Amino acid sequence: MAVRNDPSPRRPDPRREQLVRYAIETLATEGYPNTSLARIAARAGVSKGVISYHFAGKEELIQAVAQTVTTAVAQSVLPGLAAEPRAVDKLRRYVELSIGAMHTHREALLALIEIVLNHRDPDGRRLDARTYEPTVQLLTDLLRQGQLEGDLRDFPPRLMASWLRSMIDSVLLDWTTYGEEVDLDTAARELVVAFHRATRRDPDDR
Repeated sequence: MAVRNDPSPRRPDPRREQLVRYAIETLATEGYPNTSLARIAARAGVSKGVISYHFAGKEELIQAVAQTVTTAVAQSVLPGLAAEPRAVDKLRRYVELSIGAMHTHREALLALIEIVLNHRDPDGRRLDARTYEPTVQLLTDLLRQGQLEGDLRDFPPRLMASWLRSMIDSVLLDWTTYGEEVDLDTAARELVVAFHRATRRDPDDR
């Protein structure tokens, strides 16, 4: 399932946004298999018909949850990149802030991982790599910029961008599986070191 980008976004709808929040809570606490429109309605204290009024069905609600979570995480990460002077510094902050979001957006990310692992749309597709296309493009541009600035060695920027996003997701998966056993601060630090070593230009090559 790819998250659809609506070319004509809806006006803010407080009730719709509230139902998305209750869906996130239900996914995070009860798991995807136990998440139904009836359970979300019960948690929200409304009838199932209220959800049906605002969403065409569970598929649209799940799409809204995924879009809401990915947008919220992006909004928490991207402003932190602006203050960094060089692309390599922006990439480091991206890793740190993305993993840090697991502290600040814990419930939302638990809901998202439930969707990623379990949901299939009516055509049988899961939430797939297209969901991350804006992020992968951002990272691709930063990696290319880092090469132009002379800090990064020659490599295919988009391939490396996909790998970086996948490594962050692997931390997310470990964290949702093992909880407090995963030290997120250490994970961020070690991922920064690993990515630095994988991408930096050898000074002798300058």
